[in-house]
Amino acid sequence: MATAGRRRREVAASNLVSGRVLLAVGGLAVLLVLALLGRVLVGSQDPAAPAYAAVPDSRLYAEVGGLRGVVDVALAYDDQAAPAAYTGTVTVAPGRRLCRVLDQVYAILRQGHHGAAIHVEVARQHGGDRPGRHLRMEDVDAAVAADPGARYGAQPGTGEPLDDRLCSPTA
Repeated sequence: MATAGRRRREVAASNLVSGRVLLAVGGLAVLLVLALLGRVLVGSQDPAAPAYAAVPDSRLYAEVGGLRGVVDVALAYDDQAAPAAYTGTVTVAPGRRLCRVLDQVYAILRQGHHGAAIHVEVARQHGGDRPGRHLRMEDVDAAVAADPGARYGAQPGTGEPLDDRLCSPTA
């Protein structure tokens, strides 16, 4: 009789252990499914997405407007273009060096939308009857216009040109 009672306890203990093992295996299976689902969802994000938060356009435009000699900023971000791009004109007062301002504008806009092209010109304000002058990056350095990262570094950059070599002393 003692053996029958002991056997029942052993069977009960065995069933308890089996139940715990099944519960643990089931829990692991659920965790595995959740982990795989999470990997699929995370893995489905755009691999080209930036690893930084873009500076808001309004802040970029205000920074451009605060550059020395800038009298007008007419910039926009066009996400319907292919590729999406910053476009527009920055007008500077007579006597300002267009190339230096253009260089600073490019460095500032690189802090914006990931991979955005930049098609901006800097124009000198008309001085009396003297016509204004316009300058685009394509006029200064076509390689920089095609690949701003080579000059300004990886996005988002610092908002400053890496060096002063782009512009001649009179540009």
